[in-house]
Amino acid sequence: MKALLPALSFILMLGLAGQAGAHEVHVQVSPTQAALIQLSYADGQPFAFEAYELYPGAAELPAQVGRTDARGRVVFLPEGTADWRLKAYAADGHGTDQRLQVALPEQPAAPDAAPAQGLDRFSRLLLGLALILGGFGLYQFFTCKKRKSTP
Repeated sequence: MKALLPALSFILMLGLAGQAGAHEVHVQVSPTQAALIQLSYADGQPFAFEAYELYPGAAELPAQVGRTDARGRVVFLPEGTADWRLKAYAADGHGTDQRLQVALPEQPAAPDAAPAQGLDRFSRLLLGLALILGGFGLYQFFTCKKRKSTP
């Protein structure tokens, strides 16, 4: 039974390895040119943390929805469409619904792919298994009593 326990533990860890990767969130930051819309009330106060919807051209579904930031700004990537419709509204009834012309930026040359930072999932799995098996080997080395050899 003792010999079966490490094998069962190993199989259990392999089964759970896929579950651990399910909670990963990958983040990629790419320098690009974006459009910035500044919204404010008539008295100059920022239209802060209010809801907005952005529609490309004559689309019926918004391409982007959200809330303005603390300074009343909306930031988005025009992506080939110069004509946009902005609907912004506050709970107290203030708001706007207007068409905007956004100057499309020149598309910069795509940067070369940066080398991956850190280890990919498979490498981390192999590293984890190597550490576990190495730890088990060290445990066995230091805890097992040397057997006497009989002539």
